[in-house]
Amino acid sequence: MARLFLAFMVLLSVAMAAAAVRPAATTTDAPPTGNCDQDLQDLIASCGDYVKFPADPKIPPSSACCAVVQKVNIPCLCSKVTPTVETLICMDKVVYVANSCKRPLQPGSKCGIAMSIVGTQAGDDCESDLTSLISECKQYVMPPANQKIPPSGACCAVVQKVNVPCLCAKVTKEIEKVLSMEKVVFVAERCKRPFEHGYQCGSYKVPA
Repeated sequence: MARLFLAFMVLLSVAMAAAAVRPAATTTDAPPTGNCDQDLQDLIASCGDYVKFPADPKIPPSSACCAVVQKVNIPCLCSKVTPTVETLICMDKVVYVANSCKRPLQPGSKCGIAMSIVGTQAGDDCESDLTSLISECKQYVMPPANQKIPPSGACCAVVQKVNVPCLCAKVTKEIEKVLSMEKVVFVAERCKRPFEHGYQCGSYKVPA
């Protein structure tokens, strides 16, 4: 029973993240109200396999998946995306599926922390760093601040090569609400690339 429940939760999170896209057209999406249960079921059935970890390889979504992506109630589904959901699916693949289905994420779209960042970083010189960090490190920097977990080797490999000033310049107040900056500092230290005392990342200043 426990395994069945876990499998259902993973599929549920996959479906919600696969909906994290916005049409390129200028029309306005409906407000995040109403019932999107059927959209969720359709996404589970048609798109779940295309947004699971690992980030590579990426598989082009089926026409059935794209047909669902084209019609879902995005605001309703996005309202259900939590940081926990984002630890269970690959947001890099979500972006890939959205683009492949001709309903790409628009800059500034808000659908969980990862989608929000990717949406505001389109074309930036640290976009690939950001995608790698989301994929490998996000589970180590989510609240609460007092439950610190040593990062994986894969996470540290990413931390060692990212453009930190570029990334820190993009940390907004909204992002700081869903990340633990204390954990960000902890992960950097564990990965042997610590922040200097007094360094500012977003509005957070590393303590002396």
